[in-house]
Amino acid sequence: MTEPDDAVRCPKCGSTQIHAGQFGLILITGFLGAGDIVITCLKCGHRFRPGSSKTPAWVLWALVAVLAILVVLIIIGPNH
Repeated sequence: MTEPDDAVRCPKCGSTQIHAGQFGLILITGFLGAGDIVITCLKCGHRFRPGSSKTPAWVLWALVAVLAILVVLIIIGPNH
């Protein structure tokens, strides 16, 4: 059986065998991270939060390039 391309995967080992649960501490002063979702990989034990996957480097470089072009266009002005 193949996994769908959009399946949630462990960022460390790539496994789709994961468990999501709540994490947090209740202190005398109130709640600290209470109810935060933490995902645990059942294969390697790595713990991570939803949406914490890293952006690929090429995406970051593309954004830097676009911003650099915009800065140059702003500096030279629309009349050149």
